[in-house]
Amino acid sequence: MARIRRNPLLLAAILIWAAVPFSALGQAPAAAAPQLPPLTAVSVTGSARFSSDQLVAVSGLRLHQAVSLDAFNQVVRQLRASGDFRLVTYHYEYSASQGTHVEFEVTDQSGLLPPDFDNFVWLSKDQLLSLLRGKIPLFCGLVPPGGGVEQRIEAVLEAYLSQHGVSGATVEGLPAESELGGGFTGYKFIVGGVKIPVQRVSFAGAPPDLDKVLQAKAAGLLGTDYSHGRVLGSVAADFLPALRDRGFLQAALSAPVVAISDAAHNGVSVSFTLTPGTQYHWGDIGFQGNAVFDAKMLAGLVKLHSGGIADQSALDQGVSAILLQYQNAGYIRATVEPRFDWTQPGIAAPAIVVTEGPQFHMGTVTFEGVAVKSATMLAGLWKLAPGQPYSRTYLNQYLNSLGQRFNLRGANLRTTEAVDTIAKW
Repeated sequence: MARIRRNPLLLAAILIWAAVPFSALGQAPAAAAPQLPPLTAVSVTGSARFSSDQLVAVSGLRLHQAVSLDAFNQVVRQLRASGDFRLVTYHYEYSASQGTHVEFEVTDQSGLLPPDFDNFVWLSKDQLLSLLRGKIPLFCGLVPPGGGVEQRIEAVLEAYLSQHGVSGATVEGLPAESELGGGFTGYKFIVGGVKIPVQRVSFAGAPPDLDKVLQAKAAGLLGTDYSHGRVLGSVAADFLPALRDRGFLQAALSAPVVAISDAAHNGVSVSFTLTPGTQYHWGDIGFQGNAVFDAKMLAGLVKLHSGGIADQSALDQGVSAILLQYQNAGYIRATVEPRFDWTQPGIAAPAIVVTEGPQFHMGTVTFEGVAVKSATMLAGLWKLAPGQPYSRTYLNQYLNSLGQRFNLRGANLRTTEAVDTIAKW
């Protein structure tokens, strides 16, 4: 079989030429590339995300039809435009007797992001993904960064809304950044241009007393525009704490189910299924890992009443008080974690596990950005002497005292703590 072998420079030139429109170069289109013998084999290798059959199906190439380099370069452009691949190349061979064989080699794009359809209430997420797979070739349920796939998703969703009578709606997809930094965590698609009021929130499985509590907490959602993120925020900040403060320490709420309840106004209802579990009472509290402070002293910081309703907030406040006790004694890296013994039915016996870590002592305090005379005066007001155990709350007390003594309006105060320099301006 005769083979066409191309060196890397020639291949690069072909791919660059294929990616630039003739109009951009100010040239007239060249003559069509010569026809090759009919295509007898085509494959795509290198992808862990798509099978060769999937990629061949979207290539548009058909066996037993004459092909050309133009057709192969068009497949390269198409696969690159999908955003799913970082690199696309191909090689081919042909003969008059055996036809043309072509193999495309792809490298999957890394860093694809999951989509979050925050307030698209007209379809479930599974239905949305199915819609997008049917409209966008090679959509795998994830969004490549760049490449324009997010714009195609926007267009599909806007077309769906228009076809289903939701006039004036727009869809915008934006990368969502991690709250802790470290890059993007997904693509959030938000419907704009229309109101989506929450008209009802329900809790299936909630007994009347708990339903009343939850409805009171849900009142803040009523009348607001639906947002999946806002609803989940209410679960974490309002619904579950209200249950756990009433002894339902293992209560669980299902994922919210949203449905159109008033199509004329895009009103929605939000429903949860509650599994309350056992209502617990406090058992005896225990401590592990504490050496600096004895258990009796630490227990006095935790306002739990043995036999009383197990209210989570009381335990949380006690844990915070214990942690502050350690931090004010110089153990600024201490951790305090409650764990439960569930062996007695209906009894929550918390064991508070302390990891004390090393004790830190006061080093030096410096003041930057002020005159030498002012720095000397400020240092004189600092009462935590070098060598004393460092107190985490002393810095705030010191700043408060400065605010009472001086007019700091408009001052830009910034503090840092480090192992060798505890407080620094």
